[in-house]
Amino acid sequence: MIRILFAVLVVLSFSACKGSSIQRVLQPRQEVAVEDSSGARVYFLRSSQAFGRRRMLRVLENEREIGRIAQGRYLCWETTPSRKLITAVFERRPIDGGDITGVLDLSCEPGQVYYCVAEQAMNDKGAPKLRTLSAAEGRALVEKQRPAKVDL
Repeated sequence: MIRILFAVLVVLSFSACKGSSIQRVLQPRQEVAVEDSSGARVYFLRSSQAFGRRRMLRVLENEREIGRIAQGRYLCWETTPSRKLITAVFERRPIDGGDITGVLDLSCEPGQVYYCVAEQAMNDKGAPKLRTLSAAEGRALVEKQRPAKVDL
């Protein structure tokens, strides 16, 4: 009986970590670089790695929630040109120490496209490391991933 209970708890703990990737803001058309040339476009991606892949990553621009992504998904939104604080919260269970956060200072210029990536520390305990990618690196990573489902 104890073995069965343990097996059920293990299965539930893994399923609790995995969720749907959801974007909470409009996703611009992908056929154009930037829909409104007075604004900027931001792609937010997750690097592929073994550690933390079952955990969700919640992404915010300043205080506004953009969405949540699992590995292999990305978020894409357009924003006003200005300095932005991009926050990525690696969602973990309280038993694992709770959520951990990484931040990126991003200065957005009109008509520009920015590619940001979150990388998790190899030991699965450190904060997400956020950095910008070159346009070539970003486009290559976008081609390998799928957009998050938009749910306004």
